[in-house]
Amino acid sequence: MRIYLPVTIAQLRETRLDTTTAFGPTTMLRHILEDYDDEEIEASAFLQAAHAAVDVIAKERTTVMSNHPAVRIVVAADAPDSTVSETPTEEYPGLVELNQPVAWKNSAAIFIDEPGARDLCERALNGDEEARDELDDRDLLWYDLTERDEVLALIGE
Repeated sequence: MRIYLPVTIAQLRETRLDTTTAFGPTTMLRHILEDYDDEEIEASAFLQAAHAAVDVIAKERTTVMSNHPAVRIVVAADAPDSTVSETPTEEYPGLVELNQPVAWKNSAAIFIDEPGARDLCERALNGDEEARDELDDRDLLWYDLTERDEVLALIGE
């Protein structure tokens, strides 16, 4: 299953993606988007991951007192169906839970906010719903996995 993982800058540095939260084309998402094709359903899962990335940054900031730049990061990866459990909610119909880490070799791409979106992301982190809505309308930039070090440099890490 193609999944989308909202991750932190610290997780981007790790040797594997050790997170349990991801988004994919769940049964509920397919039902809601029954007139859409597979590509559009995956795009919806990706957008949910991008939205959730703000919450991932907020959680990191409160649990490890991180002061990393406010940048949404989403990693696209492929995971065996046996490692993925559908856990959809009303807010996130594409939500899935992973029962094992994702190896970088199973990842396909990294997506990050453009530099101009950092202020919006910071405002969203501080509870500005208008900024969060505006951030949801922003595209994330695509990078190949081989560019992981360059992505970290672009982010300023």
